[in-house]
Amino acid sequence: MRPVWIGLAKAYNDVCNNIRLYFQAYGRWKEAFFSPYLHVAAVLAILTPGIWARQGWWDIPLGVLPNVIGFTLGGYAILITFGDERFKTLLTTPSDEHPASQCIFSDQRYFCAFSFISLSR
Repeated sequence: MRPVWIGLAKAYNDVCNNIRLYFQAYGRWKEAFFSPYLHVAAVLAILTPGIWARQGWWDIPLGVLPNVIGFTLGGYAILITFGDERFKTLLTTPSDEHPASQCIFSDQRYFCAFSFISLSR
C-alpha cells in the first residue's frame, strides 16, 4: 500500500507549479516587496490606527471587499471579451519574458487571492 503522503504530494504538484508560474509572472519577491500597493497599505495602516485598533473594525472590509472583488472580476471579463483580433494578438504576443495577458491575469489573481484570504475567517 502506498503512503497517503506520496499521493497527496502528487495531487498538489500541479497547484504548486501554477503558483510558481504566477509568482514568476508577477515579478517574484522583488516586485511584491517594492509594490506601491504594499507601501500605500503600510502608510495607511500607520496613519489610521484609530480605525483598525478598535473593536468591530473588520465589519468595514467584510462589507466592502466582496463588491471590490466583483468589480475586479467584471473589469477583467470586459478586458478579455472586448477588443478585436489585433488587440487579442497584442495581449498574447510575448514581450520580454511573459505575454501581456499573463501579466494582467497574474495581477488580477494576486489581488483576488489576497482579497479572498482577507475575507476568510
